[in-house]
Order: sequence, then structure tokens, then C-alpha cells
Amino acid sequence: MSGMHSDNYEFARSSAPQSIKDYSAFTDKQWNSKVDSNGGVYQAQNSMVEIDISSIYQSDGYTDVSDFYVVVPLTMVAVCHNSGTVTAAPTAGYSLCTLKNNYQNLIHSMELVLNGKTIHDHQSFQNVYSNFKLLSSMSPSDLKSNNTNFGMASDLDNNKSVRFRSSAAAAGVANLGPSGYGITNNQPYNTTASYLQTIAQNSGKGNEALAQRINRIVDTTANSSYNNLFGAGLVMTTDQLNKELKPYYTVSANYMYWFDYAVINLKYMLDAIAKIGLVKRADMRLRMYVNTGAVSVTLAGPNTTSTYYSAFTSTFSNTCPFTVNLLYGASVDGGFAAGTNFREAQELRLDRGGG
Repeated sequence: MSGMHSDNYEFARSSAPQSIKDYSAFTDKQWNSKVDSNGGVYQAQNSMVEIDISSIYQSDGYTDVSDFYVVVPLTMVAVCHNSGTVTAAPTAGYSLCTLKNNYQNLIHSMELVLNGKTIHDHQSFQNVYSNFKLLSSMSPSDLKSNNTNFGMASDLDNNKSVRFRSSAAAAGVANLGPSGYGITNNQPYNTTASYLQTIAQNSGKGNEALAQRINRIVDTTANSSYNNLFGAGLVMTTDQLNKELKPYYTVSANYMYWFDYAVINLKYMLDAIAKIGLVKRADMRLRMYVNTGAVSVTLAGPNTTSTYYSAFTSTFSNTCPFTVNLLYGASVDGGFAAGTNFREAQELRLDRGGG
């Protein structure tokens, strides 16, 4: 079916009289799903994932290509070290790692093959372009109503929490920023000591976008009573979270795990997906490179208000899709345990189980 014919069909359907019971332009929508062709085997870095959807065929209906989605199951893992020995996880470890704004940051590049012909070649850093394009086309109301679907916060960022710290600056000074050398913006919450902003301009400010993305992840550890939702006799259990595909955080043998599912609408990644329209058979093959890897962060001054991140290394060959947020203060307040000379290894994996 040509693009013009499918457009005419959709226009005619949308012009049909509608009622409360029949509010859609389509009489019925049935969803199909296809698993990837990797068999659960992925590379440690820049994983290539292939999805063959040539078998999707509807003899008595049409397939709307613009409704294609990719669902990526995610596991982030973090652990604290002291000279090679695993140490206790922070009590507020749930706020240590978050995915960056917009799930599209997970994808480095995509290739689309239609009827044996490549209609979209691999383009490096496609996530940067598509993310900018999507944000440029969204209104404030679009962001408020669709932010959860795209893995965004309702506030994109907060420049008031940006900090600069040179290697010669004193550690832990609020207006210089203890969150790492150079320019950083990874402080999700405002600090109690400078909350009244009596030290310097913009001191005591946190990144609201980070806080919003942290708060959507349910803490299921022994400290979960803080959220007043998870636990015995309360609203949620781990089994319910798994069945409903909800994001949650847990700790096992001092390893911290974040589980989530990223839903990516392909029409916002590939223009061709939005333009193909309705087809009887979607003879298509999708190949994509996913940003996976690990980072290591060196921590100084644990269990104090002078905690700061002093070094950072990464194995990501392209884009690191998650942030390492600032945790400092006494361990009873959620900071790192005393004696943690901290080397943190974190990994973004393409599996739900983790390990």
C-alpha cells in the first residue's frame, strides 16, 4: 500500500462519526510482539540487537507502522569497594543512579531494512539528534502529560544546581560543589545546611529533574518504610512490581540493583517509521546498537559532609545513558559507610535478572 493510499484511509477513518463508546479512528487495535534475535546473548559494550518483524502479517487488517515500540528490559548494578573488598551499600543507595532524561539515550544508532532494502543506515549518536528533535517539538503540556512514557521528568533540568569544582578547591564547600571535578549537575536534593541559602547564590539547590526520576523507582530494601508504600501489609510487594513491570531498587549481598523497562516509540527515532503508514505485512528488520558499559567513580571523605567524587573512568565507547548522583553525609543520613575508600563499579545491562 502506498503512503498516499494509507493517508487517505486514515483520513477517511478519522472523519467517521464517533461516539463515547467508539472514540478511536480504528474499529479495533490488536497488538503483536516479537522478541529480539540475540537469544539473550549481548556484548558487554555497545550491544547490537536485531529484531526481525517480517512475520507480522494481517490478512484481514492493517498494521500501523507508526505504532511500533521497542521495550528494553534494564538492570543497573553498583557496588562499593574498599581496597578490593565489597563494603555495605549506602542506606539511600536508591538515589545513587538514574537513567538520563529520555529513554532514547539508550540507543546509539539504528538501521531499518524494509522489503530487503536499507531505508535507514546506521548513524552514530542518533540518540543525541533524536532527543534534541523530540524536546524541540514538545510543548510544556506535552512534557507534563507524556514525560513518564518517554522516561523523562516533568522538569527537564535545573541549572540552579550546576556546580564547578577545580582540583585545587576545598572539598565539600557547598558553593563550589562536592559532586566531582569540573562542571557537574548531579545533586538531586538540596542540602540541609544551606537550605536557607545564606552562604552564596544558588547554594542549597538540587536538581529537580533527577529527584523526579529517582522518586519513580520503588525502594524495596529494609529502608523502604521511608516511602510508606512498600512492605508487609502495604500497597506494593516485589512480586506485584515484577508482574506490573514497575521499576524498583533492591540490594543483595551489598550489590545494588535497579530494575526497569524502557519503552521507546520508534517513530521518534526513525522518520521512516512515522511515514510508512498502514501495511498488510511489515516485512522489516531492525538493528540497533544499545549503549552499554560500566563506570568507576573514586570517592573521598565518606560518612562526612565533605564527601566528594574525585575521579571518574568509563568503558562506554559512545554515550553513558545513566548518571551517578551525589550522596554525602553520615551513613545514618543515607551516605556511604565509614572506611569506604570507594571504587564504584556500575553497569547497565540488557537483562532483567542482573547478577
